[in-house]
Amino acid sequence: MVFMFGMFSNISSGGQPGPDRGEQPGLIIFAVIFPFHLFCMFCIFYCLYFNAKALKTVELQKPVTFSDFAGEFFLLWFFPIGIWIVQPRINKLFDTRADGPSDSLFAP
Repeated sequence: MVFMFGMFSNISSGGQPGPDRGEQPGLIIFAVIFPFHLFCMFCIFYCLYFNAKALKTVELQKPVTFSDFAGEFFLLWFFPIGIWIVQPRINKLFDTRADGPSDSLFAP
């Protein structure tokens, strides 16, 4: 955050690299951080996509398309609200045993 603040304050003030500074360090830092940021955003959305698809696939026991699990995708994306709806369904999946539901996942 310190680097980003320094970079943007230097850019917004119209700072130019001096003759002894060479290239502007803020632009170099931006050139490194921005691709990593985009990659992290891709990874976050892929995790949401994968988990929503896996949940719906287990529930329906058949291959699903995005339209089948779009609701779960957005519920996971808006985490604090969506998890209240998704978590009981996940608990129900893990609570099933061969002899029926139990009070605890680790009960003998």
